[in-house]
Amino acid sequence: MIADRLKERYRDKLELWRFGVENYEQIKSDKTIEATRMKKLDNINTPEIKSLANRLKADGYAAYQELLTERYVEDILALL
Repeated sequence: MIADRLKERYRDKLELWRFGVENYEQIKSDKTIEATRMKKLDNINTPEIKSLANRLKADGYAAYQELLTERYVEDILALL
C-alpha cells in the first residue's frame, strides 16, 4: 500500500526497485497473510504493483524485503 501511494504521488519520478513477482518468489516465507491484510491488496491501483498484489493474494504468503538486502547491494555495486 505504501509503494502504491508513493507511485501514485510521484509517478515517473519514482522507480520501484525489485518489486516484481520473481523477487517475491525468492523471498516468500511460510507465514500466511491475515485476511484483513489480504483485503487491502484489492486497493492496489498501480499496474506495476498489481501483478505482485495478485500473486500475494493467490499464494497467501508474506515476503520480507530485508531478505533482498544482498541483491540491493549487488545492484548498487554494479552501478559503480
